[in-house]
Amino acid sequence: MEEKPKDLWVYADISKYQLHVTVSTIGSTTGLEDADERIVYMEDLEKRKQAYGICGECNEPGTGEYWCHPCNAKRFKDNFKNWTSGNKVIDEFIQQSQLNAVHYEKYLEWIPFEKFQNITYIAEGGFGKIYSAEWPEGFIIYWDIENQKWIRHKYSKYALKSLNNSSDICSDFLNEIKSHLQIYLKDVITCFGITQDPNTNEYMMVLFYCSKGNLRNYLTKSESYINYKSKIDGLQQIARGLFDIHNSGFVHKDFHSGNILHNAYFPFISDLGMCQPANKQSIKEEGIY
Repeated sequence: MEEKPKDLWVYADISKYQLHVTVSTIGSTTGLEDADERIVYMEDLEKRKQAYGICGECNEPGTGEYWCHPCNAKRFKDNFKNWTSGNKVIDEFIQQSQLNAVHYEKYLEWIPFEKFQNITYIAEGGFGKIYSAEWPEGFIIYWDIENQKWIRHKYSKYALKSLNNSSDICSDFLNEIKSHLQIYLKDVITCFGITQDPNTNEYMMVLFYCSKGNLRNYLTKSESYINYKSKIDGLQQIARGLFDIHNSGFVHKDFHSGNILHNAYFPFISDLGMCQPANKQSIKEEGIY
């Protein structure tokens, strides 16, 4: 009788390691990377083993917390035939994210709109609308090796962000999602997938929901006293988020308190639509660097 694979993962200590590996690229911001001891490079097998443990199926070091890139990529690929957005560009975009994912925060799903419940309008900005919604199924966090099934996080609320005129899928929409995938996401809003409103045909990003709104609202409307330590901790997390954006070779270009969102405990940097490679020249002068 064939022996069942065992769970050999280890809990990733985020004070020592990032939640997933960093893939070295030509022209990367080496000086910044070297300054951060948390970074685990894809090529460093021993450090990957220390940080994430070993995959119980292929016996290779993990690429992120409870994640094996080659094994999960194969699982995703085997499932391609079971879903479609109806748009070839989006299908290929999502499929590529799944094949490249080194951690659960690095992949996307196509999420049929009917899977969302209690959709509520929140606000409208210059580029589109924001809604809150419940997604009972939740997003994938890891593969249960012993029971051979995906484990999903049953987080109740998500934010749905549309871009105006995105029914005709545009590069701005996909570029914003790509920014979420390319930037280490500990202190940056996570994008879990894409959906489409059947009434307007507009595509929407499915994002982590922050119940307290933006930083300005959080500071002015907080019902409890925010002590000095909490403020310092929040500033540290915001600084770390900016560091991770820059460490990925990007600059935000529209950084202000309205683009820092807050849940019950922590701040997150949002609105990555203006994020661009640091070496890209732009004729636009607006935005804070």
